[in-house]
Amino acid sequence: RGNGEGTPGVARMGVKDFSLHRPLPVWQRLDVWPFALLHLLNLSSFVYFCTSDPASVDVSLGAGNSTTPVDKNISSFLGCRLHLVNHVLFPVVCVLHIVAHLGTYWSVRFKVATTMRKVRDIADATIVRVMPSKSTEKIGLCDLKSIHLGIDLGGEGGSDAVVSSGTAPSGRKDKFLAFEFHKRQYLWDKGEKKFSKVAFPVGESMDTYRKARGLSPEEVADAMARWGINSFEIPLPTFWELYRDQCRQPFFVFQMMCVGLWSMDEYVQYSLLTLAMLLLFEGTIVLTRTRNLKMLREMMGSPTRIRVLRRGVWTVMSSDALLPGDLVAIARNRLDPDAGVPADILMLSGRVVVNEAILTGEATPQPKDSIAHREGLDHLLLKRAADTGDKGHVVFGGTKVLLAMPEQDTLPKGIPRPPDQACVGYVLRNGFNTAQGRLVRTILFSTEQTTAASKDAGIFISVLLIFAVAAAGFVLQAGWHDERRSRAKLLLNCSMIIASVVPPELPMNLSLAVNASIASLARLGVFCTEPFRIPFAGKVGVCCFDKTGTLTSEELQLQGVAGVLQPDANGVSLLTPPDALPDEAVSVLVGCHSLIYIDEELAGETMERVAMERLDWSLSKGDTSSEKGGRRRRIEVVHRFPFASSLGRMATLVEVSEGGAKTAQRKLMVLAKGAPEVMMQRFAVLPPFYEKTFKHYARQGARVLALGWKPVEPQALSKVKAMKREDAESGLIFAGLVAFHCPHKLESAPSLRVLKNSGHHLVMITGDQILTASHVARHLGMCSRASSIVLTQAGTGFEWLSPDETVRIPWPSKADGDFESEAGPWALFGTFDLCVSGPVLGMLPESAQRMLIEYVRVFARVSPSQKEQILLALKDLGHFTMMCGDGTNDVGALKASHVGVALLAGPSLQDTSTQQRISPGDVVASLTGEGGGGANVD
Repeated sequence: RGNGEGTPGVARMGVKDFSLHRPLPVWQRLDVWPFALLHLLNLSSFVYFCTSDPASVDVSLGAGNSTTPVDKNISSFLGCRLHLVNHVLFPVVCVLHIVAHLGTYWSVRFKVATTMRKVRDIADATIVRVMPSKSTEKIGLCDLKSIHLGIDLGGEGGSDAVVSSGTAPSGRKDKFLAFEFHKRQYLWDKGEKKFSKVAFPVGESMDTYRKARGLSPEEVADAMARWGINSFEIPLPTFWELYRDQCRQPFFVFQMMCVGLWSMDEYVQYSLLTLAMLLLFEGTIVLTRTRNLKMLREMMGSPTRIRVLRRGVWTVMSSDALLPGDLVAIARNRLDPDAGVPADILMLSGRVVVNEAILTGEATPQPKDSIAHREGLDHLLLKRAADTGDKGHVVFGGTKVLLAMPEQDTLPKGIPRPPDQACVGYVLRNGFNTAQGRLVRTILFSTEQTTAASKDAGIFISVLLIFAVAAAGFVLQAGWHDERRSRAKLLLNCSMIIASVVPPELPMNLSLAVNASIASLARLGVFCTEPFRIPFAGKVGVCCFDKTGTLTSEELQLQGVAGVLQPDANGVSLLTPPDALPDEAVSVLVGCHSLIYIDEELAGETMERVAMERLDWSLSKGDTSSEKGGRRRRIEVVHRFPFASSLGRMATLVEVSEGGAKTAQRKLMVLAKGAPEVMMQRFAVLPPFYEKTFKHYARQGARVLALGWKPVEPQALSKVKAMKREDAESGLIFAGLVAFHCPHKLESAPSLRVLKNSGHHLVMITGDQILTASHVARHLGMCSRASSIVLTQAGTGFEWLSPDETVRIPWPSKADGDFESEAGPWALFGTFDLCVSGPVLGMLPESAQRMLIEYVRVFARVSPSQKEQILLALKDLGHFTMMCGDGTNDVGALKASHVGVALLAGPSLQDTSTQQRISPGDVVASLTGEGGGGANVD
């Protein structure tokens, strides 16, 4: 953005604002020349008083028992006579000078104000002060540098690109001013007078990616200057460098000043012992920081060998050399199965299955398809705020390839076939700009940490300071007029009284308390990755939970399909058992899926695995579902439109056959499934009992999906694969409403009861259907009122509706749309438990959302970004929050909350005596001090 005529601005991408500066000469710095004058004044006064007449003056500080009159303004120090002015001025000036100098290390703003001058012309600037857009990141001072790039500066329509990536004509290289902030490079646009984040080739059209043929030697040099090498260069300072930084911390400096005060009052042995204790403690902190940095460097892994297309030939090189625009071969690393993908890579040809647990915490394998069948003019969209399904084409850095399935017919022309049966991908981002790199940046540049200067410690110290100042004032008043006491000694004693407010043991006690909490949680199977959140855990008032996999089990049970039978007198179609389902419903359940075989095991979504097993079908490695008996039907997936949370549905193009290979009758079909409220717009004819039926089973706590299908005219498979998603998922024929029973975990209700009885406000935040979520919340005891009401859209307004639709309360009740009415959430909260869905919440004005959020008991059908926004809104309202979840959709909310509890998916945790399963009950009991289990506390 621009800041006005002639004033530089900054374009989004992690930077909120910046200013240009130039260092001042040493003699002009505000932390130098004022104190030089004060030191000169102090020296002059010292010389003046030393040359005064010393006659009849007793300079003894220990004149307490003497009857000889003393000059109470004179004292001795190291054999020299010091006046009270020197006794006060010298230490005060020294302390202020030290604090001013160290302030340039403590505060970037202070350093800029005291040691630099602001400039308006970038030609005069050498340093950029950067204000990050995230409040959790540190302000930075970055050096301006000049780089030569063969690019033109301009805008792009992509979601992640600000600077054009086109090569300048005739190989001309332009000179750009740039700075690097938090491992991201920003370039100066002379025309727009703003800095913009250097572009990555994200947001281009599909044709652009398919026409790529790798980087030429000239493009490699240019790309190296723009993006740098593909590695996580985490600096590892030496022990003494870290120790020096640690000794500059404000609390340590304060403690050293206290040691100096005690030594001046003859507490020499105590001062030396305290000094040794402080130095030793700071050394242990430095050792811990060094160990953590080494562990972080090791986590990044070492470079791997990868095949890259350079000069038209597949060449084996180090992954450090990968640059955006490179074409790479993607295959499973047989020698090192745990090796991660070295960059964010767009799939051009073939399919892979990856494990994204390092990024999302979700252990379910994720399939990634190529863009071979996407429209050429479609643009790649990877915005984190919206999930359009394009992420299903990208293999993110840090994830692990579990299976690679090359498809030679999708390989773009002009690209040689890669060896070793590998797929082909296009490098989008490298280094710290990858998905894994964003996580590393969060760790490296987060400002939050556990220090004695926390808010609670500050309040505690402030209260003590009041009493200390009062006591020091009383002592000063009583001793100031005592002719036998030295005023210098009196001021020293008063200073010690005030300094004793913060004992030197305080930071050690705080650290020991946090470490003891970490150890206690670890013994119970709860592992803490961010210790600074532990103090927040004791202040949590709002506990938020995901539903599926957290409060309810993932071991689903297929109850049946509604819609096959005619509705009863209440207008509800009863369930048809799995053994009596029609062919269309069976085809959708076993043919519309994202399951895959990995190492001879079926992996994927639990509902899809349960349906496949319950209907007695099997899946082969060729993505073909086969009936184990009976008519020997086979369903082969030709093309897949993956599930996207923003769409709420998925579909597959399949070829269905029946009988033996020679007599098989083949036909093409589209199979689709999704949320009932989303799919109802996709059916050509909607049954009259549709809405009543799915709401009926949702009220009973079942997970309900709508099933649809339609035939496709026989045609070449290449044309079938080119079908647009919108065309495939429209005009569907209704095949039924499948209901899955989702049993509750045995530990959920007792754990929620513990929290409820202790006064915590319980909230459910889930992507499931709102009636299902409301039923589960009430069944588990999360609700406190006799009944629940759901906010729904009614015409141009909204109304609160009970699950059985017997209670209707308009909101707002006034025709002018005033949400602050008698039917507001604060009025309804005393009578009902409020439930809101994500789509309805998004329709409300921002003021109404803010007013409503803290009163809602159940949030349902919310997207991952909405989960995060809800937690952030609760924090803004002053609530201390905890989020407990287990899957991909919970990652943002876990980070946004004060305390995030991630339930680990995987094997049991080995305790010292028994082996325990991970459960939300164990986690909550551990946090409340009443049990053990396994979880990860973020």
